Formats: sequence, structure tokens, C-alpha cells
Amino acid sequence: MRTLAFVERDLRKFLRNPIAILSSILLPMVYLLIIGNSFQGSLKNLPLAFVDQDHGPYAERMLDRLRSIETGPSTFRLVYLSDPVAAEEGFERECSKGRW
Repeated sequence: MRTLAFVERDLRKFLRNPIAILSSILLPMVYLLIIGNSFQGSLKNLPLAFVDQDHGPYAERMLDRLRSIETGPSTFRLVYLSDPVAAEEGFERECSKGRW
């Protein structure tokens, strides 16, 4: 039972830290881009769905940074969606076309 208490405490700390959440999502994507670029050549115009449900300051900051990257090397193109289900459906549609 003590193990569950430790897990719960750590999860609460993690969920209260938006920088940790963003870095746990963004850094793996950056690593995939770097590794994919080194093995397969250049990556261009990858679709990236951005679903903003809270319209808070952290989401705005993240969106500004993604926009600045998008205008640079054209590695990805942002797709703005308001529904996470639509983002999942779009991902599944792209996967079924063999683009992933």
C-alpha cells in the first residue's frame, strides 16, 4: 500500500507542473524528428494536430513556439482542431493511407 501512496504523490506533483507535462510530450517528438531526419533524409510538412481545450497561457506559449518552428524549416504543418476526437480520427485516416 505504501507503494501506491508514493505513486499517487509523484503523479500529483507531475500533474501540477505544466513544464514537466509539456517537456514529456515535446521532447520525444523532437527526438523522433532528429532520429528520423538522420536515418531517412529530410522530413517535410508532417501534419501536427494542435488541440487547445483550455486556451490558457501555457497553451498560447506552446502555440507561439510551434508557429515559429512551422514558419522556419517547414518540418511540420500545424492543424488547429478544437476536438481531440477529430485529431484521433485524422491520425487514423493518415495512418490508413500509409503516410505514417
